[in-house]
Amino acid sequence: MRTRHSHFFLFFFITFFSLSAFAQSSADDTAAIRATIALFFEGFHERNEAKMKSVLDYQTVFHSMDERGEVTQLRAISIEQFLKAVVSRPDNPAWEERLHEFTIEVDGSIAQAWVSYSFWLGGSFSHCGIDAFTLYKKGQKWTISYLIDSRKSDGCSF
Repeated sequence: MRTRHSHFFLFFFITFFSLSAFAQSSADDTAAIRATIALFFEGFHERNEAKMKSVLDYQTVFHSMDERGEVTQLRAISIEQFLKAVVSRPDNPAWEERLHEFTIEVDGSIAQAWVSYSFWLGGSFSHCGIDAFTLYKKGQKWTISYLIDSRKSDGCSF
């Protein structure tokens, strides 16, 4: 009888700590992904190309889905075009992208982050949408490999 309890206790102990380790790893990854996205936008707001590049893969793909006109338009943007537009923009009007709710899913070394945002030009609301990031983990670092955003003027909830 004692052996049976010992086996049960051992099974419970291993299961509990395995799940705890998985939950901790997932929480650590989620925090690291949020930090990666925050660093990207820190560079975006500072017009700091090196900071943005530090979290981008050299093959990162950018797309933008503009829903503000009569016809929804999907545009591909190269990394170089994006970085040039951000870094060379004038001081006024100031760009501010405010991040709201994060939904992050992680499976091993890949992750998807869905982030609602509102975009402000010179302190005035311009548009809102979703930034959808695909990231991968190389070593201990999360890197952005794909970004698509939606842009709309109506139906914003932030």
